[in-house]
Amino acid sequence: MSDPVRHHYLPVAAYLRFFAIELRPKFVYQYARSEETRIVGLRDAGVEKSLYSMEIRPGQFNQDLEKQITAALDARAVELMEKMNTSTNVAALSADEANLLRDFVSLQMVRTPASRDSLLRFDRAWLAQPNEIDRIVRESLMRSGIQMSDQQLSEAVERARRSTDDIAASSNYWLTRIGRFLELLDEELRFKNAEIWSAENEVIVTSDHPVGMDYELGVHNSNLIFPIGKHRVLVFRERTTQRLSGPLRIDVKSMPSIRAREINKTTIKHAERFLFASVKSDSIKKLFDAAHPPARMMPN
Repeated sequence: MSDPVRHHYLPVAAYLRFFAIELRPKFVYQYARSEETRIVGLRDAGVEKSLYSMEIRPGQFNQDLEKQITAALDARAVELMEKMNTSTNVAALSADEANLLRDFVSLQMVRTPASRDSLLRFDRAWLAQPNEIDRIVRESLMRSGIQMSDQQLSEAVERARRSTDDIAASSNYWLTRIGRFLELLDEELRFKNAEIWSAENEVIVTSDHPVGMDYELGVHNSNLIFPIGKHRVLVFRERTTQRLSGPLRIDVKSMPSIRAREINKTTIKHAERFLFASVKSDSIKKLFDAAHPPARMMPN
């Protein structure tokens, strides 16, 4: 029997360290609803046992997904995320770096326990209501903020119907869906512009499900926001139907404190169980305690 392996759904070197406490670079503040805010080591934050493990037989786990996909991508992204957090006026990305950024953000959208749990609840609802798949898919996509053409929506419904027999068949089922969801997320990441918004005088927080749709800061579903450091947020803007390729210029823009606080509120609303930040803040704690866990992709 193999021991459970701890998997970081928030990678340490490529992500969490950019939210570390200023004078304690190996630690971060962890917020949990209705619990005391505490300091935890980066190695103990954003982690879950056997999250990406494939149980090939009872008690024996295959770790290839973690080793070959998540860990490998995280290692490649370390220098890129350093660049995103230290560039002053512009982050000029090569074609390879731009593709790596899209891969990193896409995977970060689906690799969390929140995504796994949502998929299982969603799929079990399909099993309970096989004749309601069409309605459930359409309503859930609408609730999650994903915008699709009629043809794309029809194709999504058809994929759901075809996969019903396999739904929730095992504890590993959600892992088999990552590839399909990355295809959908390719549509979500088709934007004309990417910008980095920086607020040096305001602390940015992140969460255990960090990539979110920006409902509060602009036109509905127009922006995709991803906190990338204690003072920075990556924002994808102006959705397009075209797949972008080649180098990517990302302007670094200052944002006022009020905008940074609005982004924090969006992150807090999107969080499942934990927030992570470089500071301990009573105002952040009060907002998080008052926010209900999101009913993400939950059919009626």
